[in-house]
Amino acid sequence: MANEYNALIAQKIKEVLSAYERVEYEESEIYIVDQKGLDDIKLLELSLKGMENAPKEEQVTKKRKKGPLFEYAKILNPDYPAFKYNFFMKHTPLEIFDRKKIRDRIPREFSVWKNIEIKRLNERIEKSDPPLSEEEAGKLKRELADIISIEEQNIKNIIENFDEYHIVITSHAKQNYYPSVYLIEDLTYGTKDAGKTQKKKHRSRNVHLRKHVPNILWFHDDRKYKDLRPNDKVGRIVRTHTAFCNTIYVKKFSELIEGVDK
Repeated sequence: MANEYNALIAQKIKEVLSAYERVEYEESEIYIVDQKGLDDIKLLELSLKGMENAPKEEQVTKKRKKGPLFEYAKILNPDYPAFKYNFFMKHTPLEIFDRKKIRDRIPREFSVWKNIEIKRLNERIEKSDPPLSEEEAGKLKRELADIISIEEQNIKNIIENFDEYHIVITSHAKQNYYPSVYLIEDLTYGTKDAGKTQKKKHRSRNVHLRKHVPNILWFHDDRKYKDLRPNDKVGRIVRTHTAFCNTIYVKKFSELIEGVDK
């Protein structure tokens, strides 16, 4: 029941987003939508909030994860459109000092570490050149299994004797980087100052991208070509012209926005 429910919601979101540009960045997918696309997603979100027939486990998950769309998508900028954006990798170390949170988190940290090590070894074996023999691959897997077993016993001992240890959970030493987007949002969108560059108010902020659900970026740029810096003009051409051979961008003169240099 829950799987069918998840599939239905995911399909509806997919149908809405299929009409928009899709961008991939560091295993994340981002859809660049206009106001209509955002409104369609928000309407779906609103219907999810009042859905009384949702499975109980789904309702609990949504409440814990801050919103009904968490399992299916992430709206990066729900309140104001961005007129400029840039993707980058951000280092945000995990830091947990609260002992109750640490105790609850330890089993998860072990599980994540274990899965990463197994995946890393499997990729190493698959990509080995020359290929490893079954005996060599089996030896590496047994060695890793021994390491995991020892670490599992260590974790078990820590949990059983939790009060004897000072414990901090942090990824600071591992330099974990996460895909993010830098947004500049138009705070005048929808107001009487909209479109007036000299009065445009904006704010910039960084937002994390999620890897396992679509990220939705609301984009709207009403600046005229003459008001943009030269590099911004090129960015707009890339968005509005038809591309050929990856480098040739074409648009009919009759379709050009007034004010563009010909």
